[in-house]
Amino acid sequence: GALAWHECVSADILEKTLRAERGIQNPLKKTFDTHITKDIFEFLKEKTISGLATANLKEKEVYFIQVEDALNPDVILGLTCRKQGNDHKQLELKKIELYPVRHFVADISCLNKLIDLRLIVLTQKYLTQLSEEDNECIEGIVKSACLEESTKGGLHWPLGDSVRNRFKVKGSWHLNVTTIVGESWNLKFQRANRAEFKTSSGRVTNEVNVKLKKITEYLRDQRQWEEDKIMNILEDILKWVWTEL
Repeated sequence: GALAWHECVSADILEKTLRAERGIQNPLKKTFDTHITKDIFEFLKEKTISGLATANLKEKEVYFIQVEDALNPDVILGLTCRKQGNDHKQLELKKIELYPVRHFVADISCLNKLIDLRLIVLTQKYLTQLSEEDNECIEGIVKSACLEESTKGGLHWPLGDSVRNRFKVKGSWHLNVTTIVGESWNLKFQRANRAEFKTSSGRVTNEVNVKLKKITEYLRDQRQWEEDKIMNILEDILKWVWTEL
C-alpha cells in the first residue's frame, strides 16, 4: 500500500513522531492506504510469478458479508461465502468468523520502492456452534443475497432481507484472489470490491498481502517461543519482500 503523512514532514517532526509512538499522543497524523494502482499491481504479480522457479498458484472468488449482532453491538461477524449451483446465482456459507483483533501494527515507509509496507499481528476466531434459530437467520441472510458485480460490494438484498431477527448486514466484499503458495509464506494478490451500507460508500482496491505461515504455526500451535528463530524467519521474509517487491 501507501503510507501518507497529513502535513509537511521535516526531519524534526519525524523524530518527534517516532519518539511519541509509545506515548499518549502522536504529533503527526498518518494513514495507510492498502490500494495500489492497477499497473503496479499487475507488474508485481507478473514479476513475482516469473521470478519463482515453481509457482503453486491458487485462484478463488470469495464473497464476504459483515453482519452486526444487536445483542452484542461490539461484535461483527464475518460470513465467508462462495458461489453455488449451476447458474452461480446463489451463495453458500463456508465459515463464520469474528472480526479479527489487531495486537500490533507497524507502518513501514519504503523509500525508492513502488509500495510501502504494513506489518500486522492479529488473532482470528471462528464460530463453529450456533443455536438453530441464529443459524437459520444467518443462512437466510446469505441465501437472500443477490449477486450483482456492478454494485458496490458485489451484493444487494431485497427490501427487508438484510435484517434477520438480531442480525443485520453491515457491509459486503467481493474478492478475486490469486494466491502464490510458498513454503513459509502465502502471497495474495487480490482485487477487492467493498461496500459499507451505513454510509452508502464503497471502493474497489488492488491489494498485495503476505501471510507469514511459519510464524503463524508457532503462535497457533503454542510452541516454545524462540525469539531468535522467529526474528530470523521474519527478517528472511522481509528481505525477500524488499528485494522482489
